[in-house]
Amino acid sequence: MATGTTIRAKQGALRGERGERYVVFRNVPYAAGAEKAARFAPPQPAPSWNGVRDATSDGPIAPQNRSRLAHIMGDFERAQSEDCLSLTIWCPDPVPARCPVLVWLHGGAFTTGAGSLPWYSGESFARSGLILVSVNYRLGALGFLAVPGICPGNLGLLDQLAALRWVHENIAAFGGDSATVTVMGQSAGGGSIGALLAMPAARGLFRRAIMQSAALQRVNPSPDDAARTGRRFLEILGLSSDRPELLREVPVDDLLAAQGELARVERRFADSVTPFRPLLDGRVVSTSPVAAVRAGAAASIDVLIGANREEMAAFYSVDDMVKQADELALLGEFERLFGARGADYCSEYRRTRLDRRPAAVLAHLYSDRLFRRVSSLPRRKLHTAGRPTFFSSTGNPQQVSRPAIASNCRSCSTISRIGPMRRCWPAPTTLQARSWRGSSSAHGPHSHSTAIQSTTSCRLGGPTT
Repeated sequence: MATGTTIRAKQGALRGERGERYVVFRNVPYAAGAEKAARFAPPQPAPSWNGVRDATSDGPIAPQNRSRLAHIMGDFERAQSEDCLSLTIWCPDPVPARCPVLVWLHGGAFTTGAGSLPWYSGESFARSGLILVSVNYRLGALGFLAVPGICPGNLGLLDQLAALRWVHENIAAFGGDSATVTVMGQSAGGGSIGALLAMPAARGLFRRAIMQSAALQRVNPSPDDAARTGRRFLEILGLSSDRPELLREVPVDDLLAAQGELARVERRFADSVTPFRPLLDGRVVSTSPVAAVRAGAAASIDVLIGANREEMAAFYSVDDMVKQADELALLGEFERLFGARGADYCSEYRRTRLDRRPAAVLAHLYSDRLFRRVSSLPRRKLHTAGRPTFFSSTGNPQQVSRPAIASNCRSCSTISRIGPMRRCWPAPTTLQARSWRGSSSAHGPHSHSTAIQSTTSCRLGGPTT
């Protein structure tokens, strides 16, 4: 990296801000703005600029409604704009030679969040000798709506792909090593990485992958399902499917209101999946993440997969249907999933829990079904193929993991006040953080599900052979 706080990327010079043993560059464009004229279009290369671009202030985040988990993570007030395709880049100061690079994809159910939020500060990573790149990408209908003739779907994934390409082409200017890029994400970000593993266009852009709390088998609706969601969205907006181009003229606030209404009418018992997410379109994503791994798509990627025991606790804490579920509703859900053996499985799940209320048993069931069990499938396949593959697990609700790992819990106003959560996450996440940062020696492949074993699992800046 150049001396001082100014570097030169391919598009032009950037001036960042120096902190204690780090330099941060904010609102760095990795693609052209996606405002109305480019709404529902794939990302285009970022334009060049003259002079030195000020990179000391955050830019706008993707348009979004209030998060359904604001009571846990706290609210955040940020300017929003369709022109949101930017990076935040945290670098050590001074930067070591061939510095390992982490690219962070935030979670938020593909509808909320931003890589530039204080929760995801890369200060602690930079101080430990890593470059952290956080990505803002399009969300909700603007990023994942599929309507024939206007919205191809998967635009948010294409944004992430464009960000990885920008990193590959420019990170050397910051002192980073493009051959040791690790992409990591939590929840929707982890699911995005699963989709990226299934995308031929992403091959060669990252060497290692960290997927935390990724519901890998729930992120890919079929084209028919996505088209049905698109028609329902048009109906809510009062638009005809014969004139889908009118979507480009709808004010952003109206799109967000329709997005919220669609989530309400599509809501199902014990189902936390949102209507907008990556789809199997046969073009950008041709197969599911699990199927892609089974077919060898990740044969050259080192993988760390993490899941928490209480993945669904936060979601169900705001779900009135689940909170009010009685014994009949609980048994009915087990019978829907397991048929004649539903009652036996229900009894077994209840036996293993101290809290045996229906809502708690449902949270345990779906934490296993959507996250923990699915996370083991690609891990086993990669281990069989001889790739270094590791699994970590904690007792946290999933939303607590990432800020705690980055030592940013104080930036999450609500998390820092929740006593039971505060007691449960410090030890596991400190250990997990060491794993994510690669600060311990490498362990043998297929490390099993304890946070302690995971701390020695992945050397992020290690050899690439």
